[in-house]
Amino acid sequence: MKKLLLTGIMFALLLCVGANAQSYTLQFSQAILVSSTQQTVPTGKVWKVEGVASPRMEFGYNQAISDQNILINGVTISVQLNGIYNTGYSSGSPQNLGWGTHFPLWLPAGTTLKTGSNVAYISVIEFNLSTP
Repeated sequence: MKKLLLTGIMFALLLCVGANAQSYTLQFSQAILVSSTQQTVPTGKVWKVEGVASPRMEFGYNQAISDQNILINGVTISVQLNGIYNTGYSSGSPQNLGWGTHFPLWLPAGTTLKTGSNVAYISVIEFNLSTP
């Protein structure tokens, strides 16, 4: 009997906690191009980082490729980490030996963002957070 009563009380508490949990809906606000000027995700918003645009770079076989970086809260994040072209690839074409951070990236309010090395712009979609 005690076990059944305790289980009932715990179930009721879980229902109360679940009923008070808030959920948010996302509503499109605007598209943003972030550059070398640091920008901050505004209060009540969330940013979805879709990708980066880089200046044109020319490279040949056996040359190291420069990394593409962005800065999130002052921390450098590699978004296109490249290795050295491998000329031994069976088809004779170059092979990329590295990986980077995958998109999309979601950034909460208060997060700072700006371009790093070899990135001209960061493509961002801003959403409003609202309760239903």
